[in-house]
Amino acid sequence: MSSSTQNTPAPLPPFFEEDKPIDLRRYLALGLRYWYLFLLIPALAFAWAWLYLRYTPKTYEVHSTVLIKGYEQGSSSDLTEEVAFSDLGSGLLSGSINLENEMQILRSRTLMRGVVDSLKLYVQYFAEGRIAGSELYNNSPVVLDSFRLADGKKSAKFRLHILDGEQYTLHPYSGEEDEVKPQKGHFDRFFSWKGHTFLFHRRTGEKIPNFKEIIITISEPDKIAQQYAGKLGVSRREYSFVLDLSMKDYVPEKAVDILNKLYTVYDLATKADKNQVSRNTLKFIDERLRILTGDLAGVEGQIVSFKEKHDISIEAETNVSMLLNELQEYDKKIAELGLQRSLMDRMKELLESNSSREEILPAAFDFEDQGLNALIGQYNERVLQRNRLLQGSTPDNPAVQAVELELQKLHRALLDNLALAREQLEARIRQVEGKAAQLLSKTRSIPRVERDLLQIQRQQSIKENLFLYLLQKREETALTLAVTSSDFRIVDPPARFQAKIVKPKAQVVRALALMLGIGLPILFIFLVELFNTKIQSEEDVTSRTAAPLLGKVAQSRKKAFLVVRKGSRSAVAEMFRLLRTNLNFLLPEGSRQVLLVTSSASGEGKTFITANLGMSLALSGKRTLLVGMDLRKPRLSKNLGQAAPKGLTHYL
Repeated sequence: MSSSTQNTPAPLPPFFEEDKPIDLRRYLALGLRYWYLFLLIPALAFAWAWLYLRYTPKTYEVHSTVLIKGYEQGSSSDLTEEVAFSDLGSGLLSGSINLENEMQILRSRTLMRGVVDSLKLYVQYFAEGRIAGSELYNNSPVVLDSFRLADGKKSAKFRLHILDGEQYTLHPYSGEEDEVKPQKGHFDRFFSWKGHTFLFHRRTGEKIPNFKEIIITISEPDKIAQQYAGKLGVSRREYSFVLDLSMKDYVPEKAVDILNKLYTVYDLATKADKNQVSRNTLKFIDERLRILTGDLAGVEGQIVSFKEKHDISIEAETNVSMLLNELQEYDKKIAELGLQRSLMDRMKELLESNSSREEILPAAFDFEDQGLNALIGQYNERVLQRNRLLQGSTPDNPAVQAVELELQKLHRALLDNLALAREQLEARIRQVEGKAAQLLSKTRSIPRVERDLLQIQRQQSIKENLFLYLLQKREETALTLAVTSSDFRIVDPPARFQAKIVKPKAQVVRALALMLGIGLPILFIFLVELFNTKIQSEEDVTSRTAAPLLGKVAQSRKKAFLVVRKGSRSAVAEMFRLLRTNLNFLLPEGSRQVLLVTSSASGEGKTFITANLGMSLALSGKRTLLVGMDLRKPRLSKNLGQAAPKGLTHYL
């Protein structure tokens, strides 16, 4: 409502002021108005939290700590079996540990597949509850000893109903009616059902629950291995060779068994990789021993035939033995150098073949070139490392590509060093053979028969020494296989009592329920206030604008248009009289006072206010003129019962 006069009015304060601070009392009053929401919604939120914590399967996490045995170059702190027997060739098998690679191997699906197969994790047993089921791990009353799925099937899920201690029936898990009438099966006997073949075993005991119906699922081992590999957590403790392993599962006992079995599978895989060098070395030695055995038997036969033919005397044989002893040292050295030359040729063949970077080089012999020995050890170590990485990743893995690049460099370096070392070995052989030839020249002074016997016995001595040398290396390599130790030690084994619930977290769920219980009512009240566009109290005007409030008029229950009449004492009439009084104080003094009653839309009460306010002014003794200025839908004259043929537009 606004007012104007012909006299110059005093300036009024602006209608709108700057934003005022939040009225906490107003929002407190709104909160008291909706008090029931602060009881109902928190109760529902905590009820949801209780149901969620009660029926959501709990995920447990089990931790364990292992020490990966590694050492720095030049360190002697790690006195393992390999170090103790390094003089027998096993030292070639030890090396520094790349801890990041070992972490990737522990996470590999291939390693976890061995765990799944060992524990038969691809077969799961469940007891169905009213809302959620629970897994029966190691305490199922029925165990699937063996099975063969139907052709084309990789998984199966069904219900087993126990009839008694000897019989059972199988039903589809989906609950649909089976096309075939359920057949009774006997425990510990093979049973065919829908193309599958099963062998079930009945278990009883104090810790075995007495469930009559069991849900059994058979899954693909590779998928199960991939799932558990994803649940396995492996992290490294800073500045150490200690790894923290964790496993998450709904059954803590299963998580403990998985970690323990993972250590066993990892240990066997590590030993198998380390023993590849020894196995390849044994293969090379056995090939040489087979050849030498035939040659040695032939030479011994020649000696026996020669002595029988020429009837060699003891004195002649003594002279031959004296010369033979002198030649043995040279022949032994020549045999060892010749064996190393054969080994170099074998390594060159392996390196030049198409699968060179997949073969393990024999490493039981120490060459005179120490640089070549070091390169062979590094090469074998990188081959084993690359093969282990490929168990859990693809050839495109950056770690595999980095090892492959090192192998290429070592491959070229080995070929170059082998060529150079073989030239040096040939020179060494020629030198020793020259000294042996000088000694042989002295045999010209002895009789021809004794000289021929010396030549034959010399051949026997060479082959015997080489045969004994290979036997010694064979035993050393076999001993290396026997003393192969683990590359890790369990510091803290996984334990059931250390299992922690990681999901759902009760404290987080309860805190969330508390936040929802308090926040949702507050949000509701805020939204109600935000979208409220109606003026419901004086504060709605005074709190948002600086316009003066002259009064308020209640809604009249009477259908009469004029509620202000002479002698009227109704509440609405008294409100109009109060409005008239406030106007007298607000309007400036003058003989002509003009009031304009307007609003933004029709039906808001302009005509009602104008007529009754005018009547109130008229009853106070003032001459009052009402002008209806609604040019589109004039209603003032009609409501007063004084309709005129002409309106304001005619006058203007």
